[in-house]
Amino acid sequence: MAYSVKTTYPKEERVDNNSQKYTTTSKQELVSNLELNDVVRIYNGYQRQGFDVSVRIKAPAEAGAGEETDVSPFDIAHQLTATGIDYKASLKIKNSGSYDDVINIAHMIEQHGFDLNLGVTLKVNEDSPVNIDNVDTWMDPDNAVYKVTPKASSDNIDELKDVYEALEDAGYEPTIDIKPKKQSTDEDDFGTQLEAYPDGTEVDFTLKDSEY
Repeated sequence: MAYSVKTTYPKEERVDNNSQKYTTTSKQELVSNLELNDVVRIYNGYQRQGFDVSVRIKAPAEAGAGEETDVSPFDIAHQLTATGIDYKASLKIKNSGSYDDVINIAHMIEQHGFDLNLGVTLKVNEDSPVNIDNVDTWMDPDNAVYKVTPKASSDNIDELKDVYEALEDAGYEPTIDIKPKKQSTDEDDFGTQLEAYPDGTEVDFTLKDSEY
């Protein structure tokens, strides 16, 4: 299987000799088409260099790889469970539009027993009919964008299966973000965790200078 690795290095501060002002720079690096052993070696190398390493593993759907895969988030979660790794699964969905566009999504999430946040971005200017004091004007499809954020998470991914499949069957694009609860510093444990993920997975390393 091929993985990609994105590394975010610690921010660097420099002093401009002319202005005596501090400037902050950040550096990211992306490497693709790596084997599992390569990713583990990179991870181990950062630790040997003394960095505190924060890891985020993103399956293809979450990473935006746009690749078809036969491995579902349920397969990943069940594999993690089989290897003794606890996780938290959170439902996410790509959606934004008018009130009428997103209200069906909101109802489906609610009907499956989960809470949600419904956010709205209003365009308010001299050309907009939106009046912040008049709720009736907040529905204007050209000047109000709504977004649903499910508050649906569980330590058992199967509890999200019904709502996930219902949204998918209705033509929406749900995803499930899986985060292992414990980040081990042991490279063998990290490799075991990574094996649960399919081809096209992105591993994000965020490096911080160790305090010690």
